Formats: sequence, structure tokens, C-alpha cells
Amino acid sequence: MLVKEGNITVSVLHFGKEDHFRCTIYVGDEKKTELHVKLGDWDSDHNDLRSYMINAHMADLWKRINDMNTDHVDSILAHVRSVKDYGVKSGADIDIDGDIFRLDKDGYISSKAFQIWYIGVKHRIPAITDPQWKEFVAACLDIADREVHDPLGPDIVDTLIDTIKMGEIHDRRDCDILANEVMSHGNAYYFVYLRNEDHCLLVPKHITESIRKQQNIGVKKARQYWQPFLLDPPEDNIRVGKMKYEDRPAKRFWRFSMEKLVDYDRTLSVIFSEDSEHIIECGLKHVEVLNGK
Repeated sequence: MLVKEGNITVSVLHFGKEDHFRCTIYVGDEKKTELHVKLGDWDSDHNDLRSYMINAHMADLWKRINDMNTDHVDSILAHVRSVKDYGVKSGADIDIDGDIFRLDKDGYISSKAFQIWYIGVKHRIPAITDPQWKEFVAACLDIADREVHDPLGPDIVDTLIDTIKMGEIHDRRDCDILANEVMSHGNAYYFVYLRNEDHCLLVPKHITESIRKQQNIGVKKARQYWQPFLLDPPEDNIRVGKMKYEDRPAKRFWRFSMEKLVDYDRTLSVIFSEDSEHIIECGLKHVEVLNGK
């Protein structure tokens, strides 16, 4: 930003990575001073540019610079169109006049990421103190629509479902008989069994690890994206237990709800049906259900 008044020129440049403004004042062609103002200090008494200009009898020019380039919290909140809340782990999307800011878990208590985003997108300075920021977040979450699926996570969900479709799904009514079969089958075999009136799909851990690494996503992030499709209760949905067969190593699984996966991707409905007792279709394959035999 450049502001001129008479023979005085004030330059204010933002450095996002360093989290500060470089403010330079020229009188004619002569550089009078260069000051650095932290992002969070712009609207406070610690603003060195403000102090310098007031002491140099440039109070009116400072007010002009501040007014023309600053948005206060009430003004910003008035331009919030909508908010989608995906929960504390995923965060929320705040739509400000068509520009989306992703509020993550760190952003609930600190406005730093928002201020840098706002300057970069709006090219204006958001004047928000820490108490005001917390009130702003609370106000946004108060009007938010609650969402189940995080739009940043569908790739890893879709990849999981596509991988399942490429394999064979065996239907079982009782998990107790699975140990022998699960350990003896290959990598592309999945098993469904009835658990607490829900159909549990066992997905081997090595499959989920391969998908996670393919998407370059960490364990916690993958768990966050898959969470809406896992079986309840929460304490059971990751540590699915170990199944040992003879002297083979234990095998770990994720417990997914088949119903929740079908709700997300209806094409799975041709693979899985609660009424299917003898055949489950999987891609071009047909797998006979042995009904526990």
C-alpha cells in the first residue's frame, strides 16, 4: 500500500512468513525512517508506525492510512455469508463474501492464520484483538451449519471405497469364525458381519496404510476423515482387535459401517444388501456366501 499526502509518502508492505509489516516513510525523495510492525500490533498502542506519525505531527495521515486499509471485527462479521462446522478436529469453513477461510483447531484461540489469510485475500488489515477474535469465532460457530463430511477429505474416502470395490467381500453372520478365514485369504478379501444391529466391514490395516501413504496423509488425519464411517462406540472403532491363527502374526483391522459407506457412495449398494443371503456382488465378481461353513 502506498499513501501520499503532499510531499510525504508512506509505504506499508506485508511479509506473511515473517508476520509483520515493513513501513517506510519518505519526505520527497528522502527516506526518513523504516519501521516494522507486528501483525497483531497494528490496531494497538504498540504500533510503532502510529506512534512515529503522531509524534511527527502526521496524526491525520495516520488516521487516513488506518481507516482506508483496516477492517474491524464488526465489519468483517457483517460480511460472513455462511459457516460450515465439521467439528473441532476438522474445523470450519467461514465464507466471507465468497472467499473461504478454513478455521482449524489452532485458529480457535489465535487469529494469526486468519489475519495473514485476510490480508492475502482481501488486501486489507483485519483489526482484531485476542478477546474480539474469540467472540468472532463464537459468533461464527453459533450460526454454523453442522456438517458430517469434511470436503477436504473425500479423496482418501473415495480411494478407500474404490479399493474395496476391487476386492471380494465375504458375508459372515458371526465374527467368531473369521480368524481362520481372514488369515488364510489374500490381501483383496473383506469380511462383513453383523455387529450390534449394524453390518461391520473389516478392512485390514495394511490396506488402509497403503491408501494413507498413497494420499500422503498422516495417521491422525486419515482417522479424522474416516471417522464418520466407522462403527460406534468410538473406543472400538480403531483398535479393532487382533486375530491370531496358529503361529501366524496378529492381524489388525478397521471396523467400518457398511451402511454408512453405502450412504456416502450408493454404487456400493449393488455390492452390499442387507437382504442378500447368498450372493454379494463385488465389481465383476460373485462371491458365494458360505453362511459360516
